[in-house]
Amino acid sequence: MTFRSSIRADSPISAVLYHYGQITCFLIFLALALGCTDKDGRGNQSADVTLTVAFKSVEGLREGDTVLFDGLPIGLVNRITYNQQGRFEVAVRIKNEFRAALIESSRFYVGDNPGTPGQRALIMANLNQGGRPLDTAKVIEGTTQLSVIIEKGQRGVTEFLDVFSKKITSLTADLDKPSSEEQLDRLSKEIDAAAAHLEDEGQSSKEYFREQILPKLEKELNRLRQHLESLGRGAEIKPLNEKMNNLKKKLG
Repeated sequence: MTFRSSIRADSPISAVLYHYGQITCFLIFLALALGCTDKDGRGNQSADVTLTVAFKSVEGLREGDTVLFDGLPIGLVNRITYNQQGRFEVAVRIKNEFRAALIESSRFYVGDNPGTPGQRALIMANLNQGGRPLDTAKVIEGTTQLSVIIEKGQRGVTEFLDVFSKKITSLTADLDKPSSEEQLDRLSKEIDAAAAHLEDEGQSSKEYFREQILPKLEKELNRLRQHLESLGRGAEIKPLNEKMNNLKKKLG
């Protein structure tokens, strides 16, 4: 036995059922769309974070350079522009898995990329272990490695000197290699950069550097000088000594 619908296609009931079906389909589509949208409303659960950092000078940083955090590559420099205020704006993309590392105490500065000699990197350092999320909608003011060291206090000094000491150790081990000249040149440029950054620091920061950091830097350079002299290459330390004398003048 066959049953046939007694509702005609042009009847009022048919029209109601048709419109009801359309509304139901729309609600299902809307629910699916909302379910696929993340908290940022971009429809992508793995969306990267974009932000902009402003600097007075980019110090050799280029588009495509790496963003580093605790030595790990966490993003890339997308674009560098020069604004009407005479500042460089560095547009950055950070991998979504490092979103939680972006906090209010995050600082950004330009430094060497240890994984790629001769290449610069945008380095992110956190003054604290935790805190409120960084407001990435605003332009973030860039800083210098020296300022980060001073902000961190004794912990920052210890970290900085540990890295500097390792560079000296690596350099003394490679003095018989052609790359040693390049390493000496990079070391010289780092001292130059520290001297330049000190010009923007207040008197209290300069005193801190002079008392807490400078004596230890001189100790490490003296270690390098002794090693060079033992190889009959003592003259190669003279440019570094001149840089250190210039640094002392900046400190007053």
